[in-house]
Amino acid sequence: MGPRPRGSGPASPAEIVARNRLLMRELLARPGEAAPRGRRALALVAMAAPVVAAFGAAAVLAPGAVANVAVAAGIGAGVVALLLPCALLVRRRADRALAAAAAPACAALAGAGRALPVRYGLNTASPYATEPAAWDRGPQRAGAVEVTPSALLLRGADGAALDVPLTALLGAVDQPGTWPVQGCVDVHLRSGEAVQLRTPHRRELITQLRAAGIRVPR
Repeated sequence: MGPRPRGSGPASPAEIVARNRLLMRELLARPGEAAPRGRRALALVAMAAPVVAAFGAAAVLAPGAVANVAVAAGIGAGVVALLLPCALLVRRRADRALAAAAAPACAALAGAGRALPVRYGLNTASPYATEPAAWDRGPQRAGAVEVTPSALLLRGADGAALDVPLTALLGAVDQPGTWPVQGCVDVHLRSGEAVQLRTPHRRELITQLRAAGIRVPR
């Protein structure tokens, strides 16, 4: 997908997904590289340093302003403390609802591995007409996934089934998401298709994929 011309308005959800997946495929196509140790810590330090410096300067030049900032920070922390339990409750209810909806699909995958409940379907169009692409189209729905030594098995609560040989997979991309939005795993096929799987067991799914030899960049 080429760049959008200026003045053409905001990108549609389908265009955003296509653009992100193009970047992901480029990432998966690169040779595996070990991430430098401590990179995240250094990034956090680099982001926090200006804030700490500004706060220190304000403490020296305007002590009263620092007190006001501290009061505002305390109020903000109190609001977060009140809203956090509500957000956790909503998230747990959603996870329980998914587990219940995906139970038939998980039962259909009662094999040697562990079936995980997932949501799939991005409600966007796809340029592909093959079966894997159909799992990415349509409204979001419940299903299950299981990784075996030879294939990625997908089952829908509506009875849909898809078995993708591991040799057909290019890799997968972990998208942790920003809490409380649930993260997901984008599974990319060598054909150019991709299937997004959103699950509360994201890390376990990534572990299963890596154990099966599927590349998931860190």
